[in-house]
Amino acid sequence: MIAYLSKIHDLLAQFKSYALRQILREENTTADALARLACCNVSDRANLVPIQFLEEPNITGIEEIEMMDASPNWMTPIATYLNTRELPDYRNEVRKMRRKAARYIIVEGIMYKRGF
Repeated sequence: MIAYLSKIHDLLAQFKSYALRQILREENTTADALARLACCNVSDRANLVPIQFLEEPNITGIEEIEMMDASPNWMTPIATYLNTRELPDYRNEVRKMRRKAARYIIVEGIMYKRGF
């Protein structure tokens, strides 16, 4: 942590002025979600947020990390059905797909689970 603090002080010295302001938890849902993730079992939430474990602190530069995995997963058939209404070939799978898809909605290209 000392190395990170030192790096921050070096970067702040490059500015003419700056102001620090505390952001309330209610106004910063992203940080709140990450804080909840940190206190949970990583394997339970591993599919929600990409996690990279570093062997040692990295303060020298920023690596480019691919955040999205485009490979097909369990959501792919549901998203395809919601976007194109394309159904599977078999009758039993059609019923299962319609039942599963009823629980989800796509808004502006992002699939969300419906709430009650």
